[in-house]
This record gives sequence, structure tokens and C-alpha cells, in this order.
Amino acid sequence: MMMADRDDVRAEPGELQSLALAFDRATYACDRDAAEAYGRTMLRLWPAHGAVLNGVARELEKLGAQEMAIQASRAACATPQCAGTWLMRLARLERQAGNLDAAFQVLKTALAQDPQMGDAWIELAGLHLMRAEPSAAGVALDRAFALGASSLDLHVHRSVIAANADEFAVALEHARAAVRAEPSSLVAQINAAMIEGASCGYDIALARLDALPPQSSSDVTLLRARAGVLIKLNRFAAALEAADAAIAGDPTHPLGREIRVAALKGLGQETEALVELESPAGTEVHPRLLVQAAALNLDIGQRDRAHRLVRQALAREPSLVSAWYNLGEAGTFDTDGADIAAMQALLERDATTAYDRILLHFSLGKAFLARGEYARAFGHFVAGNEAKRRRLVRYDVANDERAMIELTREFSASVLTQPDLRAHPTERPVFVVGMPRSGTSLVEQILASHPAVYGAGELSALPDVAAQRASIGRANWRSLAERYLEAAQTRAGVAERITDKLPFNFLNVGFIRLLFPNARIIHCRRDPVDRGLSCFTTLFEEGNDFSYDLTELGRFSRAYLALMDHWRAIMPPDRFIEVDYEAIVADVETEARRLVAFCGLPWHASTTTFYDTQRTVRSASRLQVRQPIYRTSINRAAAFGAALDPLRDALAGRPLVAQRLAQRPAVHR
Repeated sequence: MMMADRDDVRAEPGELQSLALAFDRATYACDRDAAEAYGRTMLRLWPAHGAVLNGVARELEKLGAQEMAIQASRAACATPQCAGTWLMRLARLERQAGNLDAAFQVLKTALAQDPQMGDAWIELAGLHLMRAEPSAAGVALDRAFALGASSLDLHVHRSVIAANADEFAVALEHARAAVRAEPSSLVAQINAAMIEGASCGYDIALARLDALPPQSSSDVTLLRARAGVLIKLNRFAAALEAADAAIAGDPTHPLGREIRVAALKGLGQETEALVELESPAGTEVHPRLLVQAAALNLDIGQRDRAHRLVRQALAREPSLVSAWYNLGEAGTFDTDGADIAAMQALLERDATTAYDRILLHFSLGKAFLARGEYARAFGHFVAGNEAKRRRLVRYDVANDERAMIELTREFSASVLTQPDLRAHPTERPVFVVGMPRSGTSLVEQILASHPAVYGAGELSALPDVAAQRASIGRANWRSLAERYLEAAQTRAGVAERITDKLPFNFLNVGFIRLLFPNARIIHCRRDPVDRGLSCFTTLFEEGNDFSYDLTELGRFSRAYLALMDHWRAIMPPDRFIEVDYEAIVADVETEARRLVAFCGLPWHASTTTFYDTQRTVRSASRLQVRQPIYRTSINRAAAFGAALDPLRDALAGRPLVAQRLAQRPAVHR
């Protein structure tokens, strides 16, 4: 074989048979360089021999010589002998190379020659999905099904279309049918795991992925899928490891870096995450990564930079819905209506998935709200919330109501008043609790502005250890306390107090009292209708499933109020206080002094200029806590009038609610 310069390979017409034999030997030996060289010569010397060139394309594809395989396949398909299967190979090769328009045209040619090719209709459906054309994909799949096609790809594509439309029962049916059709297919298994995660829970998805054969563990697509599932389960260290392995296998794919950044954020390594998103010299950052960089900059208070990054992303990809959503998060829509028109046009396109439409509805709601067009804003919030609620097929507010009643029994007055010398004596933790959008971020920002306080943000550590309390006898709860402190103190340094502002720790007040009897708990309150409206107009990243229906929101709030009545009655006043959002707005210094004194710390004036404190804030209030106190959120619900009556009615379903609201302490002035 001639190995020095493959372009120098020559053959006379009478020697073509020996050249073909040399090509076969090279492919058999997996000698890609030699096979490409002989293949290039055969293309030049046998341009009219379609069958030979198609064979060359087939073998080069096996060797991973994609570019040469495409050239050979194109040449074969240009000959009169061209067959439908050859066109199918060329379409697949073009698709794999990212040449979607070329692949589309090849398939159109194939189907014009033979409309009965079921596999071609399935391949066409896949192309339509890649081009974000779900309706056209559905039509192609209908043709394939009518022709009797029953393949792995048909079920996978059906499941993707259904999932994008939030039809998870249908998506699950097809995803699992694909697995039954070909259990060894990684495509089918990964697709099933992703759909199971969204509809059944990500623990189920992880179990499916972990059950795959060990030899699959290095597959890049599987690594990315597993990393994404681990992110959903808050297992950030494991997600980072999987993302790194995926990037090593495919450094150019943006999804690997997206997941890596999400894992770094979860680990609290924002600086490292921002470095990850920086563009290497001479290259451009993918628009999706620009959006992630914008979100990170919002977390650290760099609103102007976030705005610039989102605009850069939209300039390069105007249909990127996540960019429009983050523009709304930054509160920086234009004033001439161009942004609204662009989002409305996207909303009307067939190309948007069901989740994209949710993002667009919430974004349009914010845009119209900023213009004072309350009716139009509320219409979009209702549409977005209804679509989000349809995705939460397993949620039932009655379960939450029962769970909160059960907590009052598990942590009764008699239980909480029993001293336990085995409890942890630390005073460092300060738990800031309350319903979402009740001022927990503001209270933490005020306290975190004190030099003796470290604001840890929303930690998942306490719910994690609380979930284990039933399986670990109370005699061993000290180990749970140590585990929580290990997580909470990671970045606290020598701070005397560490705030944990996970709002839903209002469920764990009794557990906190037993675990850390010297810990302090601050309950944040806000007018329940204003608070409910704020929840309803917020698309939360995770959880808060009750907030997407006004009646369910009211029922959950009513149960929460009853639980807080229970805690208030039995918690000692030196360990449990309540602060009203309205009181902070009316007189921030008085409330700041009260909070600092409650934490057992000397007064520090920096707590009144909390908006100047530089720290990462990941909650929905990340922009608000970096502004001086403003009053526009007080009685905000009045502008929406009767539209909020379902919320008011659900709140009034508890007879003590009206009395409870009437007895709120006067706003401190």
C-alpha cells in the first residue's frame, strides 16, 4: 500500500479491480488513512460506477471517515443506478454532519421516487424535529405508520413530539415501546429515561440509566443525560464528574458545558462557572451559553452585563426562547413594543415546544406588567400557569394539607417542650422561613450585610436530614445535626451566625427545635393575597407546585397559616420571631435592629444599606434585594381586582383567616 501521499495513488483502467481489492484490504484492517486514499482515487477513476461508490461510502462510514463517505455517497447518488437505500444513507450522513437542509432535500428526492419508503418518512420526521417543526414531523410519522413501519425511530420520534406537547402519558407509552422494540438501543433507553424523569421522577430516570450495561458508560450522549438527571436530583458533585467526562468525549457540544456550569452553580462555585462560560480566544460562545452567563450575572447582581449578554444571544439566535425569558428576568424589555411583538410571533409558531410557550407566556406577562397593562399581563400569566400545572400530573394539594396537619401531631407541644441533653448546642444557625415571595430573601440580605453573618442562601441540607429522622432513632439525631452543620458551614468561615433561608423550612420548625434548641428561627410574613399574586406571576425553577393554580395556592396557604399558628403557640419567643414584609418596607432600620438583636449580635449600620452587599442570590428576588426599599409591592393585588377572587375564596375557606389577618400587628414606624 502507498502510505506517503494518498493523493499520489494512481491506477490504470485495467488495474481498477486490484485497486478495489486494496480498498477492501484497508477497510478490513481498519486502516482509515489507506481506505480514504484508495476511496478518493476510486471516486476519480470510477465516477459512473454507482454501486461501487455506494459500497465505498458504506465502508468509509463504518470507519468514521464521514467527510469522504459523504463525497462517495453524493457521487453514487448522482449516477443513474441510484437507489432509495443509497439516498437514505446520504440523508443520514448529511444529517450527522449537521447539513440539515441538504439531508432534507435528499429525502424529498427519495420520497418522490418511492413514496412507500416507511424508513424515509421516519428519517424525514427526525429532520423536522431537529428543525423544530413538530407538526410536520407528526405528518411524516403518520405516513410511516400507515405504511406499516414499526421501528425504534418511529416510537422515539412519537415520544419526543408528545413530550414537547406535554402529553406525557403518550410520550411515555412510545418511549417504553421503543425500549421494548430494541432494549439494547442507547437512544431508546436515554429517551425513555428523560421522559420518565419529567413525568415520573428523576430518581426513576437515574435508575434506568444506571442499569445500562457497563460498556455503555463512556458513551457521550449517555454521560450528558446522566449528568442532567443528577442536576435535577441536586447531586451536583456527581453531575460535574459526568459532565467533565462528556466534555472530554465531545469538547464542542454546548450541552456538556451547560450542564457543567449548572453543576458548578449547584456547588456554589459561581466564579468557576463564569470562567467556564468565557470564550476562548478567537471563538464565539454558543448563544445558549451566553444565556447561562447572563443568568449567572443576575445571581451576582451584574444586571447590565446580564442584559448585554442576553441581547448578544438574541442577535445571533432570535428564536432562542430562554434568552427572551432571561431578558424578562433582568426586567429590561424595550419600551417601543418590539420585544413584545417578537415574543408574540414566537408564541404563534409551530416551532415552540410546550415548555417554550410557558416561558413566553411568563415573559409576556412581565412585559405587559411593566407597561401597566394588567389585564393582558394577567391573561398571559393564567395561560402560562395553566400550561405549567398540566405538567404536574402527580401533584395533589390535599397531600400537602394532610402532611402539614400530621406535622402538628408529630411535633406537638408535649414533644417540643421535652428537654434533650443530646441535642446540638450550637447557636450558629439562623433559619429564615416562610412562604415563597414573603420577604425571606430580603431578610437574609439584611442579616448577611452584618459582618458577623454569613448568608448561605437556600440550603437543601435540612430537608435532606429531616427526611432521615424516621429511620434514625432520636438518640442518634446528633449525627443528623453534624451532617447539616457540615453542609451549612462549608463557606461560612468564622461567621458567628449562618443564615439558611430555604422558605419551606417552615415545615421543619419542630424538627429544628429538637435538633438545635439554641438555633433562631425567623418567620417572614406578607399579606397573603399580595404574596399569592407574587407566586402566581413567578415561574419557579423547581418545586412550589401549588403556585400554578389560584385555588390550590389559597388552599396551601391556608394550611401553612394553620401550621404557623401551631408553631407560634409553642415556640419560645427568644428562639422564634415573626417579621412582616410590610413592616420592613415602612421602616427598614427598626426592623433591621430587631433582627440583629434577635440574633444576639451588636448593631451594625451596614444592615440598612443591604442593597450594596455583594453576594450571590439565586432566589426569584435576586434583583429586588439589590435595590433600596420600595413600596410598589404593597397592595399590588388591588390592580388585578376580581381576577384574584379564586385565591381570596380559597383563603377565606379557613374561618380563622379573616380573624388572623385582622390581628396582624401594626406596621412598625
